[in-house]
Amino acid sequence: MELTRRELLAAGTAALAGADSFAAGKPGGAGAGDRMPVPVPPEIKREIAKAYARFRAWKGDDETVVFPLVTDVHDENEPVVKPPKTPLEHWQQKLHVLYANFAARRFGADFVADLGDIGMDRWTKGGLPDWETHMKPRLALQRQLYAGLEVPVLFACGNHDLGHARKRISSKEWAELLNVPQRREGRGATALGPNGDYGYLDLPSKRTRVLLLDTSVDAPGGSRISPDETDWVARTVVATPEGWRLVVLSHICLDPQLGVWTIDAGVRSDPPGFREVRTALERFAASRRMQVFAFCGHSHCDCERERNGVVYAITQSLGTTPFRAVPADGRYRLVDRGRETLVDFVALKPASGDCRVFRVGAGGEAADRDLSGNANRGAVAAVFRDGALRLVVPGVAGRTAFTVAVGDARRKNMTAETRDGIRFVWIDNAGGEVSRAQFDWFNRERQAREPLVVVLSEPLYMPGLSVAEAPCGHPGWRMPPDHPEAAVRTGLIAGGHSHVTCHFRWNVLHAPRLIGIFSAFGGSAFSAVCDQAFQAVGPSESGLRVSVNGAD
Repeated sequence: MELTRRELLAAGTAALAGADSFAAGKPGGAGAGDRMPVPVPPEIKREIAKAYARFRAWKGDDETVVFPLVTDVHDENEPVVKPPKTPLEHWQQKLHVLYANFAARRFGADFVADLGDIGMDRWTKGGLPDWETHMKPRLALQRQLYAGLEVPVLFACGNHDLGHARKRISSKEWAELLNVPQRREGRGATALGPNGDYGYLDLPSKRTRVLLLDTSVDAPGGSRISPDETDWVARTVVATPEGWRLVVLSHICLDPQLGVWTIDAGVRSDPPGFREVRTALERFAASRRMQVFAFCGHSHCDCERERNGVVYAITQSLGTTPFRAVPADGRYRLVDRGRETLVDFVALKPASGDCRVFRVGAGGEAADRDLSGNANRGAVAAVFRDGALRLVVPGVAGRTAFTVAVGDARRKNMTAETRDGIRFVWIDNAGGEVSRAQFDWFNRERQAREPLVVVLSEPLYMPGLSVAEAPCGHPGWRMPPDHPEAAVRTGLIAGGHSHVTCHFRWNVLHAPRLIGIFSAFGGSAFSAVCDQAFQAVGPSESGLRVSVNGAD
């Protein structure tokens, strides 16, 4: 039996009441026997509980904005939801939107971000779908999937959401089925543009403005921000109240060089309007002296980059892609939708600017991401010559000097101490790998309030370094250079590296208050920078000598 739209609404409402299953009421039914259970798999409930526990531990008593990112559902089946009876039937992507709702209620979400590509321009039965019988009902159903929520849902238009060769719709027609009805109901965005495809949501009690953008304005299958929208963005960003944080939502990443599939040859050029929007966001970040966080989908993988005060973060969510297509800066997880899900929850502390992404489902804690700005990043001045490093570090009041010798990380593995206002942590990553125990320990230590020095046995991979120089996390690790898959392996998951090691590398590079990554390794001294994180390596024989703020 298939759920009607009325039944679906009841299903969502019951799920958000905190039950262990969705209870879909049949039209005209009155008693318990007239209710159709749509259970949340126990594995998914456990993952929601784990992610929520990590979120609560990080949040503490701080005021926090929290919301899930749902994107790239790409469900081209009938515009209905079938109650699952077998694990295989839990593969319906639309069910996973309901699971995200269930988790949103648990997290106490302020709103939900649906970032597009829902699956209305294709047809699993072959051919192109009809507007009246499939495409229009599919768009309407996407809004009804959230009908039981009491918080706003912000819908971003995806490049697959405006039709196909035989039937194209405008961004205005799209918005009339999603954002506009919600606004008429007295919820949704605080304000919408003239066509309803972009707007903003204000959270006054949490001093945060959320911009919603349309990155495919009247461009089915393409990417475009209209001149009217870019003008609106510039005005709206400037008008953001003083002291408020700014969050941006879109389907396609505003940074055209981030998340580019390997099968898309060459460098992606700037689509119309993208540069103008980035400029407005960068000016905000510079003038307000605070980071802007811009979230999107589209690339079907996880990746992130900070540029000129704007952090661009892509979520895999429900999108799928061949491993060979995943960009070198991306991370991709296979998801068994019969037993697990994949939804990221963004948590932002407006007072401090700390921002973290918590993974529900595939990847778990290893896929959590800390997007907070590093107060030292871009401000640490370094001079490195002949194995001697001189640093000027804001946030460290005094002067100090220390030496990193070969074997230090092995002898002090998984220990930490604070000296002269600096937090030192030691990890023995000999052999190019770290264990899960080391990963978990470091994730706790990286939250230290003091500026952080990470001492390793072997250097982390950074672009431009060879396997011999930096084996930990290197995409060519244990892989012959002429291996046929060397150029197409998934991101850094190459040559046998574990997911734990590759996520460890990312977490070190993006530690909130990182000063630098240091080791004594090999026969020469060198330094490298990646994502504004600084690494210095001294030779094994003499080690690395470090001076902070002029100490001898």
